[in-house]
Amino acid sequence: MAVREVLQFGNPLLRETATGIREVQDPAVQRTTRDLEDTLLDLQRLHGMGGGLAAPQIGSSMRIVFVNTRGRTFFLLNPEIFERSDEMFLPLDDPSRRDARTGARR
Repeated sequence: MAVREVLQFGNPLLRETATGIREVQDPAVQRTTRDLEDTLLDLQRLHGMGGGLAAPQIGSSMRIVFVNTRGRTFFLLNPEIFERSDEMFLPLDDPSRRDARTGARR
């Protein structure tokens, strides 16, 4: 549908709590899923980066993630973190940190 601007690290919109999805057929949800797909595929084509993109990264406060990596493409709706560990890693291809290719421990 549309390639959207990816909000960069430090943008306060990235710190807001996203809203859960109640109706998959909602036109706003459908538009956001198409925009996520178009935006991530464009990032991969132009910059060779990004395996996934979340709706807040394109300015939409919805709990939607689009993943396109290792030959698999899918959406996550209302994802939840149900377990955490102390293990940290450095994501090196975060579209919201295009200028910082070194990553940040997460």
